Amino acid sequence: MIDSPEAGSHGTASPTGQLATGPGSASTQPAPDKLRLWKMMVQLRAYDERATLLQRQGRIGAYPVFWGEEAIQAAAVLAVRSTDWLFLSYRQNAVPILRGLPPEQAWAYFRGDPHSFFDPAQFGCAPQCVPLATHLPHAVGWALGRRLQGGDDVGLAFFGDGASSEGDTHEAMNMASVFRAPVVFLCTNNQWAISTPLSRQAAVEHLSVRAAGYKMPGVTVDGYDPLAV
Repeated sequence: MIDSPEAGSHGTASPTGQLATGPGSASTQPAPDKLRLWKMMVQLRAYDERATLLQRQGRIGAYPVFWGEEAIQAAAVLAVRSTDWLFLSYRQNAVPILRGLPPEQAWAYFRGDPHSFFDPAQFGCAPQCVPLATHLPHAVGWALGRRLQGGDDVGLAFFGDGASSEGDTHEAMNMASVFRAPVVFLCTNNQWAISTPLSRQAAVEHLSVRAAGYKMPGVTVDGYDPLAV
């Protein structure tokens, strides 16, 4: 489980911008990967800004802004293989465009267009789930199914701190641990579940410590640091 709050314990730079050194630091990352990562982040930000304008113009319906989460999303997609599947919540609605989905087709979803959906198998992205945490058991089931088929693919499941309070989250993590499902649970902790602060959801500072209860590794990273992610 990866917990990515605003200020994490793992990063490639200090809060003042001082770069870290050693294995995994920014200086050891290949330049092409960093350029590609930057382009992916710009693509996500451009999509989010345009979608916000379209919503305010009344041209699309309710739209969940993900401003500030570009680093987490882009880095996570870049870190996995094209054969690994992504399981998305509503704030990852633009992630499929990083795998080739045309932006206009993604926006059509928010217009209620019956032809707006895409083939999950083509892009390796499961349908985004608006109800909190309901997609996490899907990720576990998919991962176990791929293993039974002889594959070594991994499921990457995004969710937020609000979803971490849902029963589906704990059921999914428990099953993944018991049956050794190849799933990475990526929690984007923005400190708020709509209007409920994290302090009213959990007694721990970092949600990643909960992973120990399922006998799985957990790490907290700086969500604004794509190289750390």
